[in-house]
Amino acid sequence: MEEKKGTDLREVVKTQEEKAEGKNSFFTDYNNLKDSIGTITKNAQGFGYSYLELVKLLDTVEPKIKENHFILLSVTRRTDGTIKRSDSAVIVHKDKSGNPVLTSRREYESPCYEVHSELIHETTGEVLQCDLPLYVDDIDPQALGSAITYMRRYSLFVLLGIKTQDDDGAGASAKDKTKRNLKEPLPENPEEIADFLVRQENPTAYYGDLKARQNEIDSNLYKKLVKIIYPN
Repeated sequence: MEEKKGTDLREVVKTQEEKAEGKNSFFTDYNNLKDSIGTITKNAQGFGYSYLELVKLLDTVEPKIKENHFILLSVTRRTDGTIKRSDSAVIVHKDKSGNPVLTSRREYESPCYEVHSELIHETTGEVLQCDLPLYVDDIDPQALGSAITYMRRYSLFVLLGIKTQDDDGAGASAKDKTKRNLKEPLPENPEEIADFLVRQENPTAYYGDLKARQNEIDSNLYKKLVKIIYPN
């Protein structure tokens, strides 16, 4: 009859010590990682605010992440539910003169997405996660790309405890955020509109305003302005 072996207390103690050592290793590496990053200066300007470009941020933190035995992963994935949206300026085709032809207002539902990021500790397998929802007010793929970039940047702020010079203090209040989102009106003088559109981050937002003033603008100038909004 085979003798039943009991639990070796020494193995239990050893396993517990290994787990404790692993946790200490994780916290040590994570604290060293945060300390090595410190404060990062914002390097770009938007409409009334400053921000840190994702490329600059990654160039700064990726070497430090690797040095401290971590791996960074970031993906975009669909979540449950949908968001109801509406639009009034969707390009269907262009007429013989090259002017965009738009649909009338429509209602539709858009799937919900999020940016999922993980900071994985190579030594212990411990994982820190961050999920940030993607809110896109435009069906333009460029708007989606901007939203993904924005959330990837802020997921790094969360995971790494990054400090910036401002931490978007100007955007902390809803009032300031509303001011940034207000659209400047087109200049009254048609000759000033071209320079105005060139300076805008999203000139497509002004096509409806331009269309409404088509009768008061020289036809050649109007075509030039539409070309600025929709260069292709």
